[in-house]
Amino acid sequence: MVKCPECGHEFSIKLECKRCGHIWHPKDPNHIPEVCPNPKCKSPYWNRERVRKKTEKGHSSRKRGEGDE
Repeated sequence: MVKCPECGHEFSIKLECKRCGHIWHPKDPNHIPEVCPNPKCKSPYWNRERVRKKTEKGHSSRKRGEGDE
């Protein structure tokens, strides 16, 4: 639990992995973990959005028809 220095309200901090979606409460709210604690993920990039690289023509690298609806 973290206590607000201004109003004294206590609240819990939740962190979420932007790669696998795992949500957890850190043991130490002043420390940012280096990797996602999910045993199936363990990504060091848990707090960064995934960036898709563009090809020379300016399109993403996904194949035609994938994800199109």
